[in-house]
Amino acid sequence: MNPVSYMEWLLVCGGLMGAVFDIYNTVLASSRWLRWLRPVLDLAFWLVAAAVVFYVTFVTDFGRFRVYTFALLLIGWLVYRVTLHHTVVSSAFAIMRMVRAVALFFAKMVDWLLLRPLRFLLLTVWVVLTRLYWLLCQVENGLFWVVRFWLSILAWPLRGPWQHSAALRGQIRARWEGIWERASNWILRDHHSERL
Repeated sequence: MNPVSYMEWLLVCGGLMGAVFDIYNTVLASSRWLRWLRPVLDLAFWLVAAAVVFYVTFVTDFGRFRVYTFALLLIGWLVYRVTLHHTVVSSAFAIMRMVRAVALFFAKMVDWLLLRPLRFLLLTVWVVLTRLYWLLCQVENGLFWVVRFWLSILAWPLRGPWQHSAALRGQIRARWEGIWERASNWILRDHHSERL
């Protein structure tokens, strides 16, 4: 075991734990969509940090934890906190602002180059189809009017005979019914006279 390398690695682990915690904490604070993941990410952070510390102690001191192991981690975190904390946090905020600006730029480009033309195209197609439907309805109404007009002209000479034929059919039906009525009366009268 090399005690110097053991101490150096634990100090570095303490500082890295502080830096990683500040970075992901800054990312969570700047995004409202990720805030609900905080409990899960906190648990994952502490599990990964424990695994890294165990690996460092395993490599440098065969996995033995000593009293000063936690003291070295705390000193590394304090050194980071005093020296690099503000730089890391401000850099993380700057990176998040840059990522947000790039994402907003790409969202606007997609909106301007894809979504707006697509909306305009769909609106144009909808307007054209509604106008075409209205025009076809008007053409259909006009065609029906023309057909009805010509049918009325062609049927005008036949109206007189049709009206007379209806009257003639009524007279024939009345005479036919009269014939059957007289025939039935004659049969009934002959049958009655035979009984007498």
